[in-house]
Amino acid sequence: MLVPLQMNASRKTLLVLAVAAAAWLNAAARAADSVVQDGGFETSPPERWVFRFGGEGGGSGGATCAVPANGAHGGKFAARLDAEPSAQAGSRAWASVSQQLENVPEAKITVSAWLCGQYADGATNAFAQLRAEYFEDDKCEIPLTSHIRMTSDLSLANLPAGQWTKIELADSMPAGARRVRISIVVQAIGPGGGRQSVWVDDVALTVAHTAPPHKN
Repeated sequence: MLVPLQMNASRKTLLVLAVAAAAWLNAAARAADSVVQDGGFETSPPERWVFRFGGEGGGSGGATCAVPANGAHGGKFAARLDAEPSAQAGSRAWASVSQQLENVPEAKITVSAWLCGQYADGATNAFAQLRAEYFEDDKCEIPLTSHIRMTSDLSLANLPAGQWTKIELADSMPAGARRVRISIVVQAIGPGGGRQSVWVDDVALTVAHTAPPHKN
């Protein structure tokens, strides 16, 4: 009577191990699908990411990679983008984090990122945006102005503090471009409003290559 029970237990153990292995392989495959390097900002400094920030009319921006007080969406670290307009009317502050990748003409892409707000109560003068910009040269100095894609402005008031929200952008890579720059941008308009911050994590870009036409 004990032998069947031992066999059942062994089968259950093997089944659990198989399910766990399949889940790990699926997760690894999903991670490998993204062509973005260090989408979780886990390396120091973050691999291939470029931080930019600035302001006008007394406004100031900032960007860094750190451990979020509310916890990262994945891993330990995330990028933080800060924008603080001044008391002057029309002042502006901005910050961005971006990565440049090879363009694959006519390929279908999906870009996504997870955002988490951290802002002054009642502030409605700031927004975040996900962009895909294309360039005719390898140094990303000559923009392809006829093809720029971006999400609608996402007000920070709609990014609850401590809660991660996914934003996504789909596009077809254009012919005539050599590089694409993926950016997450935060902007805040004055006067005032205090420092507005957004955490960015788990940025991904997947490419679906278009199959060549069948030849008879």
